[in-house]
Amino acid sequence: MGQGKKETGNDTELPRRIVEVKRPYYLGQGEVTVAEFRRFVADTGYVTDAERRGRATGWHGNRWGRKSGISWRNPGFAQDDEHPAVCLSCRDARAFCRWLGRKFRLPSEAQWEYAARAGSESCFPRGDPDEVCRHGNGGDLSAKRLFPEWNTASCDDGSPWTAPGGSYAPNPWGFYDLLGNAWEWCADPWHPDFRGAPLDERVWGDASSGGKRVLKGGSWYFEPQDLRPAWRHWHRVREATNGAGFRVLLECEEDGPPLPANVSSEPAAGR
Repeated sequence: MGQGKKETGNDTELPRRIVEVKRPYYLGQGEVTVAEFRRFVADTGYVTDAERRGRATGWHGNRWGRKSGISWRNPGFAQDDEHPAVCLSCRDARAFCRWLGRKFRLPSEAQWEYAARAGSESCFPRGDPDEVCRHGNGGDLSAKRLFPEWNTASCDDGSPWTAPGGSYAPNPWGFYDLLGNAWEWCADPWHPDFRGAPLDERVWGDASSGGKRVLKGGSWYFEPQDLRPAWRHWHRVREATNGAGFRVLLECEEDGPPLPANVSSEPAAGR
């Protein structure tokens, strides 16, 4: 876990270390979609942090900053039901997990990175970074046409913003969009590096506290070299951006219980 010798990252990804995953877990095959989040809101009446504040963080044409009126319902670009829900804070993501049930939560950073690496120790476990348009939704020529100053991949997938979940090749373990499309919230409070981190898959710190939380995976606007399992960033728990969503983890016993009746083991249509 962490930055390898051949990777160009920063000190927050160090020191690299071996982590033992001791307990099995289920992880969402894809990111939580607009349709799935809408079902949660319809059932509970939940109001997201972006809606309460009347704003979220988004791209202003030449910089990132707060934008009025954007939320998961209208993140500032067109989406349909199969796109990942974005403009969601960590607090919003935790509320969704509580709605699903007691054993649902956000993954720890170690659990997330274990799934993203899928048994690989390389920088880009799904292929060469120049093939980002096949392996994940990052910054490419479709984005550069809108934002000429961006550094992007030389390919073009036609999706300058988010794309429907499962539009790109899965990683070797069958997970979609772990790298690219939307940043994903993890349960861990932010630490500036891995000194003193657990050597297993546990959440590092109090997952229910305030403060800052880890984000992993990069997003639709990321340069290819940053779509790496080791890449990490943070936002405050109530902060929402139109680049960030989440996926859900389900805890299980050692032998793995059957999936709950309302949780499908099959990919969604079109994935």
